[in-house]
Amino acid sequence: MLNIDARVTHVTDMVADCSRLRGFDDSSLVMIFSNAFFEHLYRRQQLPLLRDCARTLKPGGIVLFLGISDFGSVSREYLDAGDGKIGEYSRLV
Repeated sequence: MLNIDARVTHVTDMVADCSRLRGFDDSSLVMIFSNAFFEHLYRRQQLPLLRDCARTLKPGGIVLFLGISDFGSVSREYLDAGDGKIGEYSRLV
């Protein structure tokens, strides 16, 4: 496992733009795991990242993206509450 982040932290193994996998050769990865990242990409960045995933994975490789929130629902609940809290979603964090 290699922890890649856009900034240095105490657990970062490699600093890189996580929206692209330019630093990895074709068919060089067995798994791509991401938690709470994909939803931070602009729509125009999502398809290029998925193409990079397909390019860099070995045959039979796995892509696992967790934590993709329902941004529309979260936004509506936040705006409807009017108190700066996200109700049910704030209890999940």
